[in-house]
Amino acid sequence: MANPQRARPRPPATTPEQPPRIFTLQRTTDHTGLSGTGAVAWGIQFPDGRCVTQWRNSPVHVHQISIFNNIREVGEVHGHGGATRVIWQHTQPATTLYDTARLTALTDAYRDALHRATHTIFTHLPLAAHAMAELPALIDAYDGLAVAHTAALAELEKVRAEAAAMQAALDQLAESEVPR
Repeated sequence: MANPQRARPRPPATTPEQPPRIFTLQRTTDHTGLSGTGAVAWGIQFPDGRCVTQWRNSPVHVHQISIFNNIREVGEVHGHGGATRVIWQHTQPATTLYDTARLTALTDAYRDALHRATHTIFTHLPLAAHAMAELPALIDAYDGLAVAHTAALAELEKVRAEAAAMQAALDQLAESEVPR
């Protein structure tokens, strides 16, 4: 027979429509010098009332996960005479905190856009590969055009110089002609 002094109260029946609740243990004074102050642990309370806590990194690197029958036990063990409080992080289920319909619509739109982009890439990939294969020939042709352009500019400069010399000779002839 079980020892009645050691028997723990039975947790309430699970209510699946309730989501788990998240909390932190917020400590204002560190009586032990082990856990520090501020948010010292995270916790979750399941629908049946049981709780799990996980300690954050403390100054002495305490790494502990604990299971409790209810939130009252968490307070009894870690409350330190009121120096630690339970701070509930969310009181609403995630489906009411976030617009899941909008998130689903955005996810679907992202998937559609990704599908279209992938389709476009694979449709045009052969064309891009062909263009890449032609690129060296295009570069050679451009280099040839650049060389030809440079040569044409040099030739044009020579023609301009000759035209200027001819104009100067004509101007000199016009000044030297004797009137009749």
